[in-house]
Amino acid sequence: MAGGPAPDAQFSSGVGYVLVFNLIVGTGALALPKAFRHAGYILAIVLLLVSCFMSYVCATFVIEGMAIANAAGRSSQLKCRKKGEATKKELAAIYNIDNRVEVSSMANLFMGKYGVMILTLIMAIYLFGDLAIYTVTVPKSLMNVICDPDATANSSVVSWDDPCWSSWPTWSNRVAIYRICIAGFMIFVTPLVIIGVTRTKYLQVSTSVCRWTAFILMIILASIRLGVKGSPSIPEPVIASGFGSLFGTTVYAFMCHHSLPSLITPMSNKRHIMWGVLMVYICVLLFYVALAMTGAFAFEDIYDVYPLNFLHDAYFQTIFYKICDYFLALFPVFTITSNYPIVGCTLINNLLVFLDICEEMLAEKGITFFRSNKVASSTSEPIARKFETGEENVENKAVVDMQKEESKETEHRESSEKGSSDSDIEMTVKGKDGEESETEEERIRRKTLEQEDHVRKATLAEPPQAKPRLIRRYIVMAILLGLALLIAMLTDNVLILAEITGSYPGVGVQCVIPSLIVIFGRRYSIRELGTPVPRSSMSPFSHVFWPFAMLVWSVFTIVMVSLNFANVFE
Repeated sequence: MAGGPAPDAQFSSGVGYVLVFNLIVGTGALALPKAFRHAGYILAIVLLLVSCFMSYVCATFVIEGMAIANAAGRSSQLKCRKKGEATKKELAAIYNIDNRVEVSSMANLFMGKYGVMILTLIMAIYLFGDLAIYTVTVPKSLMNVICDPDATANSSVVSWDDPCWSSWPTWSNRVAIYRICIAGFMIFVTPLVIIGVTRTKYLQVSTSVCRWTAFILMIILASIRLGVKGSPSIPEPVIASGFGSLFGTTVYAFMCHHSLPSLITPMSNKRHIMWGVLMVYICVLLFYVALAMTGAFAFEDIYDVYPLNFLHDAYFQTIFYKICDYFLALFPVFTITSNYPIVGCTLINNLLVFLDICEEMLAEKGITFFRSNKVASSTSEPIARKFETGEENVENKAVVDMQKEESKETEHRESSEKGSSDSDIEMTVKGKDGEESETEEERIRRKTLEQEDHVRKATLAEPPQAKPRLIRRYIVMAILLGLALLIAMLTDNVLILAEITGSYPGVGVQCVIPSLIVIFGRRYSIRELGTPVPRSSMSPFSHVFWPFAMLVWSVFTIVMVSLNFANVFE
């Protein structure tokens, strides 16, 4: 998790479970009440239960993958023992999660560079969806705070051409203010993305307090409204046409898998970790049901950014309620603005890794970018790879040392040959006073040697990858932020963005990647470590059926959501 605990940090199990709870409950919850209202509360509760279960299954897959990756770092301990000699206690210690291994490292270890390429691509698409949602949510919240708060709470009937305030000039309608807020927000966050702002401990604590205060306030205020005024209209129990928006939102609401390693690893006691995570999921489920059900029954027309309903509701007009309403309306602004640079930097890094892998694959075929073939070949030295735990791969290092020695010998031989050729030229080529004049063939040869020497000196003086890689980072950053800006300018529908992000790349991050990791991880454990994953470190869903069932479920949901987009269920 970007901005998560430091790699060497450690905390108790209780703190770890609270952090996992905070990780799951994010901005995706803000779109749940409207999705509940549009899909029917019975269908919504059933689908929320299913999404919660699927998310938990895949979370256990990630934890099992972490255990296998940690055991891979201790493979020498397994190889030192004869087959069948290690006891259950010793195996459990070898598979214990002590070192932080990110999902990308697991994909690289179990599936190779193709696995990393698939992972980074899916993660990049998902994070871009996050970025687009953030780029819309903050300006939309600011626009509603700036404009007339007495406007109707039904966002679907508020026209973009409606005036922000009746006394303002005609050009200053809601869409103009919204787009001005987009421009101001992007001007503010772009430098933060460029410098790579990270989340400090104090910022993390403050955003967590802000988030929990806001969520609890929303549940309390909606319950008060229900108790005093009752429900304006009872929602339908089942609305099939709302399946797509509901499913994408529920998947988005239970997203946490890519950041689990940063929270699970520092926990001091990981005994019964699977049951502890299950309790967290049950608490999140109950919290989501309380938030979404109170909102769906308390308001007939619901904003896709749920806190805005309290700002525009005529019931909450006292000073205390007004303070609470403006706090709720600005709550997404505070939390999302602090997350935006982190998500932006993570997205850029994922795309750059993806481009590096693609460039490496093309370089194997003789195709290179950002550098010439000569410069690329002269600067490409093998790099000793290290496991995520910091244990160095001795075999790779030995190969690297041998290759370095060979390259030095080759350079020495080339330099000696060049020296002899240069001396020959100096002896042959004379000035105007010399006995012999330089022939055309000798002149061409001398020019060629001078050019090669110039390229070699330029290569040694300045690494050719430095500037192009920095330029490439800025180009990728400009394209991504520009696309997010364009999407925000064209639409302010947070629900449809959450639906698309959750239904397509979200399914990949939540189900596909963890399932592939556990499938290939178990094979890796048997093939490379010589033992299956011990029961204490294995997911409760240890049968081979479960990961493949998750993959089938992913395909089914994507098909269903696509059919819903095509209005098949209407």
